[in-house]
Amino acid sequence: MSPPAHGGPSLIICYCPCINHGFDLNSQLQHQKMAVDSGYWTLLRYNPALAAVGKAPLILDSKKPTIPVAEYIYTENRYKQLTRNNPEVAKKLADDLQKEVDARYAFYDAMSKDTEGLISL
Repeated sequence: MSPPAHGGPSLIICYCPCINHGFDLNSQLQHQKMAVDSGYWTLLRYNPALAAVGKAPLILDSKKPTIPVAEYIYTENRYKQLTRNNPEVAKKLADDLQKEVDARYAFYDAMSKDTEGLISL
């Protein structure tokens, strides 16, 4: 039995870089792929109707991050600039961001397996 189509509104949140990020916008698809591969940007869907049929309502489309988040963020001027101005702070912030990305992925992964509704947003 399939869940019924969701009758409520849909919300799409997307990542849209601009020229001020400081990379060639002709390579935007590769850049966005790096954002997903690093865990900086997570691909997921949430369908509350799935809970009614015993499935986890959160569907995690992203795979576990495969590249360090620093590899992704330092392709953009807004992050590279800090490495030039204050490398120690840049390293600490990148390390903190990596921890956040890892924790966020683990949380979403757990939610995507939660058929009992024990974990909530």
